[in-house]
Amino acid sequence: MLKEKKKTIGFLINQFENTYNSILWRKVVEISKKKNVNVIFFGGKNLLSPYDYEKQYNIIYSLITKKNLDGIIVGEYLKTFIEVKDFKEFLLEKFSNIPLVTFGCKIEKIPTVYLDQEKGVSESVDHLVIVHNARKIAFIKGPEGTRDAEERFSAYQKSLKRNRIPFDPNLIVQGNFNRDRGYFAAKELIIDRKIFPDAIIGANDETILGVMDFLKEKNIKVPSEIKVVGFDDVFESQISVPSITTIRQPLKKQIEMAFDLLLQLIDNAKYPGNVSVPCEFIIRESCGCHEDIFKHQVIRKDTRFSKSLKTALKRAELQTYDNFKESVQNENEFTQILEKLILDLKKDLKNNEGHFIYALREFIIDKKLTLSLSRDIICSLKNNLLNQIQEEKDRLQLLNLFFDILLDFDKVNERFLLQNKLSVLLEKVKLEYMGQYLTTTFNLKNIVNILKTFLKDLNISRFLFCIYNGRVKWNRKFKWSIPSSSKILLDYRNGYVKENYSFKTKELFPKDFFENCEFVSAAILPVFFEEEHFGYIVINPLPEDDILCESIRRQISTSIKGAILIEKEKTTSRKLKKTLRAFKDSYEKLEQLSVLDELTGLYNRRGLITLSYQLLELSKRNHREFLLFFLDIDGLKKINDLYGHKEGDFALISASKILTKTFRHTDIVARIGGDEFVVLAIDCSINELFRIEKRFKQHSEDLNKTINKPYKIELSYGVAPYKPGITYTLEELMQEADQRLYEEKKRKLAALGN
Repeated sequence: MLKEKKKTIGFLINQFENTYNSILWRKVVEISKKKNVNVIFFGGKNLLSPYDYEKQYNIIYSLITKKNLDGIIVGEYLKTFIEVKDFKEFLLEKFSNIPLVTFGCKIEKIPTVYLDQEKGVSESVDHLVIVHNARKIAFIKGPEGTRDAEERFSAYQKSLKRNRIPFDPNLIVQGNFNRDRGYFAAKELIIDRKIFPDAIIGANDETILGVMDFLKEKNIKVPSEIKVVGFDDVFESQISVPSITTIRQPLKKQIEMAFDLLLQLIDNAKYPGNVSVPCEFIIRESCGCHEDIFKHQVIRKDTRFSKSLKTALKRAELQTYDNFKESVQNENEFTQILEKLILDLKKDLKNNEGHFIYALREFIIDKKLTLSLSRDIICSLKNNLLNQIQEEKDRLQLLNLFFDILLDFDKVNERFLLQNKLSVLLEKVKLEYMGQYLTTTFNLKNIVNILKTFLKDLNISRFLFCIYNGRVKWNRKFKWSIPSSSKILLDYRNGYVKENYSFKTKELFPKDFFENCEFVSAAILPVFFEEEHFGYIVINPLPEDDILCESIRRQISTSIKGAILIEKEKTTSRKLKKTLRAFKDSYEKLEQLSVLDELTGLYNRRGLITLSYQLLELSKRNHREFLLFFLDIDGLKKINDLYGHKEGDFALISASKILTKTFRHTDIVARIGGDEFVVLAIDCSINELFRIEKRFKQHSEDLNKTINKPYKIELSYGVAPYKPGITYTLEELMQEADQRLYEEKKRKLAALGN
């Protein structure tokens, strides 16, 4: 079994795709490699979540046993909707015989790594007051009832009191850790309450990114007019313009300590106690600091530099090593990297030919350094050197050089981000293709064949698709009764495939499933539809795209609902030789689940809603624009009345051909009823409307030349653009496009009247 080769740690995670969790699981994978242990993520949700059917995800935690894991790590985010006593009950009921460590929430007799958040918030308020003379400091809170949100707000209040600044409730706005809410919180503060603060502190970086969206829209400058501070130090806060001053959760340190505590517990079976980790205040540009980098002064090139600068370079190398040695996997390799960078920095101080940035770029390409760590190294070297250099000539020379280095690094950063964005985009297109196939098939064998086709393209090397042999029972809280055996519909290993064999459910995967894997970073997710549970999937390794795991899980779940129904009908039919009525009932159920329009072959209303939900989620998370077209056929009633419904059907089919030729195969084209069509043009902005209209007009003219009919096929349409950062529903976009369609119809009628 996997755990016999090296230790296997289970990590309970409530989702993969939000900003915090995206950083979290990547850090866990990084540390697991460093500690030489395998990690398996159990992808559930917050315990007893009140939202939709999210609590159904909790079944996955019941698959954990001492047989398949050496130990587990649990974060406090699971307890968002329950009391501490219930969280304790869950942990003790499920994992009493498995070595267990938590982080974030202290539970009696369970080793915990917890975060000291007060220090970071206090330092941020002190910095705004003392360094920037801010007095009117607003605070956007996190969701009510969560420990993190309450601790951060409490620290803010204590810091105001310590700095003798009166607490003003008008400067407090309720938030929920989401970017959209940050936008509207800033709007509420500045527009509705007419308060213009000196600074805004957000309960997390997502909130502050939303605040900056609003400030940018209103042309309010950061930091010159309003200073902002976040919490978490997510990647986007590092690369935003201006970069965000924030409070860094030493997430990697927390996780590393959690692993250390757990491995100690596994080896010694003794309670190792709790560990506290303080937050770190990170000063960047959004509070008004670091502006000296941009005060570029051109000085006369001097190929000489002083003895003090030589000494400072050596000290800076050592200090930078001390700062980052715990952030790297291979300390010897990191020492060599720093030596190379310092050597190239010396060369650039003489002639500024870009040796440093070129070497840095090569280390990033070879994946010896990450983009965020590279920028931190640049800033660390700069600060360490400036702190030691007193001579003005040397200071100006350094500032001059680091200005150029940061400009060059931003270009490197932009290039790598674009490459990554393209790679992720291509993966999402493949995922959308797979989703379209899955949502139009209701046959278990076809589902398996579709998965086999796309898994390699999605860079998934091992994939397991299991169906329970029996029904699942649930006590409406933490206890799930899961069938003892399951059927593996698909066992995929780097192109090698096995299908349709049974095994014991709580083994999770076949004993040899991860054979020859040097390192395992797998995700296990439940497959269910509403409250009906089917089984689970195993994905290894974790994909680069945060949403891919959940997207695959959701697509399989919606497809399998129909597939299992039909498979059961067919099995029952073969066994009991049912009558034609049984086949008719099965066919009717299949029709009800269909997502295609029978006449045109386009998506129907159900298909549109299914795919648009996915598109809206992708667009919201990745800030992608798209256009929604609402169209109808001009004079279809007249065609039906004069020439009959057969000609009307011909007109509908012809209109669908115009649309499928005009739009791309990746766009979503649907007939939603009668003569009405809706098109979602993916990754299109309003600036591209002219080209689409040109194609639409050309294809309409071409078709009318060839059909040889006494009437023309013409469509009218209205367009509504989806813009990132603004909350839309499908209904809102359709209403907007429908209104513009109505205006277009009026214009055409007015033109005919003239």
